[in-house]
Amino acid sequence: MILKFKIHYIFITVIFILQCSNAVQKESTHISKSGYDYWVPPGSKEPFFDTLQRSIIVMNSSATYRTLFFSPETRIKRSNVATVNSDSAQSIKYDNVSAYGTGTIIYNHNKRIAILSSAHIFNHPDTLVTYFETDQGMRYVSSISIKQSEKHYSSDMPEYKTLKILAQDSQSDIIVLGVDLKDDEQYLVPAIPYPFGDSSKLEWGTLVYLAGYPKGYKMLTQGMISEPERNNGRNFLIDTMFNYGFSGGLVVGVKQGVPNFEILGIATSATADLYNVLVPDPASSHYDNNTLYQQDIYNRQVRFLNYGITIATPVNAILEMLQNSESTFKDNGYDMQLLIRKAE
Repeated sequence: MILKFKIHYIFITVIFILQCSNAVQKESTHISKSGYDYWVPPGSKEPFFDTLQRSIIVMNSSATYRTLFFSPETRIKRSNVATVNSDSAQSIKYDNVSAYGTGTIIYNHNKRIAILSSAHIFNHPDTLVTYFETDQGMRYVSSISIKQSEKHYSSDMPEYKTLKILAQDSQSDIIVLGVDLKDDEQYLVPAIPYPFGDSSKLEWGTLVYLAGYPKGYKMLTQGMISEPERNNGRNFLIDTMFNYGFSGGLVVGVKQGVPNFEILGIATSATADLYNVLVPDPASSHYDNNTLYQQDIYNRQVRFLNYGITIATPVNAILEMLQNSESTFKDNGYDMQLLIRKAE
């Protein structure tokens, strides 16, 4: 009798625990009633991630600068930069400055392609000026760098075809570049099939997925949204790792369950701390790392990223830019109904 009682007791206890567990599961939910989901069940999204990554490409931009270096004795003021003669330069150097990031194919139709990315990747100033500062507080020009040429392209596209800027919003750090293919050319990378969502429905804790090329590696990651209305809705925060090359990375979310993926924005930057470091004379290219450096040294600011704090531009800002540039897209032969596909 004692043994039977124990077995019967354990059986009832297990049933009770399971019933309580089921009751808790029924009360919880991962689907937001008004916006995007907080959690997506494992194993339900793999084929959609494969579709997502196909439309993500590397974006490249480079510029060539001619730099004139001047000695402190030259005493060139900022107001005289436009009239400076290269004969007065102590030395002249040519440099190539390059940047890379992430782009998303948002249009691929009738030999025309449009790519969404982050504007700062393609921003190379026309002129850069550095200064000496004397003990008396006077500032004189140390160097003048003048842009000679630039090129925007994708190393994922055949022949590194030159891309032209179709629309951009520097304040929101978003840009769309395009290219026309020749009749005998084809580009098989498909446009992202997911529609543009509505970032006004983002909430604290919304789960998002990001695709991009940090450090040149194609990667997918995920994070949760904080401050969905940051800076009056101009950007929001994601608690995901950000690294160089992730700028322009696509941000997507799920609305009312899989397979309802929607574009919610692009990752543009991360917060960072600035530090001052001492560097050799930028005009000098010959020095030995194994011997004591005895020439002039200069101060340079170096940026260190704060990993885990990613800043993203919301999709509503992207849609606003696309709509404001409608005439430009039409003049270049783009079908606006295919370019701007909003979620229902």
